[in-house]
Amino acid sequence: IDLVDIRAIDDYTFGHCVNVCILSLITGICLGYDRKKLIDLGTGAILHDIGKTLIPLQILNKPSKLEPTEYEEIKKHTVYGYKILKNVLNKKDDTLDIVLSHHERFDGKGYPNGLVGREIHEYSRIVAVADVYDALTSNRVYRKKTKNKEAIEYLYTMKYSQFDEKIVDVFVHNVALYE
Repeated sequence: IDLVDIRAIDDYTFGHCVNVCILSLITGICLGYDRKKLIDLGTGAILHDIGKTLIPLQILNKPSKLEPTEYEEIKKHTVYGYKILKNVLNKKDDTLDIVLSHHERFDGKGYPNGLVGREIHEYSRIVAVADVYDALTSNRVYRKKTKNKEAIEYLYTMKYSQFDEKIVDVFVHNVALYE
């Protein structure tokens, strides 16, 4: 039901969620995750942007730079998604953590809670890398996609600040170079 909701709102977001799920699962496999961990990672990855179903389409699909208030509204999708799934799951689990924390950054400059380093669950750190990579390598209403090589360079330049170094290395070595 949640995936149908995502597709009904925005085709880009639906495709992005599927791509992020696949990229995250490949990374999890390369990290040696067992079946249960892969199911948890995949579930959270495919639903990571479910909160965007509550963002107005004129903001979500705006073809130009967002105003500060619009950007603040976009940032709320993590909390919106957490609340949507909390009502369905009725417990704290890794899926909820991914949905809430996939925009947290290793240096503490992410959102919504400003978590730092290992305070961010490893699944969320994986989804963060896959999310940024897919966003960079996809055409958007407000910009053209970047080349695979440029996206990899971006991940490498941010692996000591925004992203977990180990996750970036595994991701790039096993996923991005083969796309």
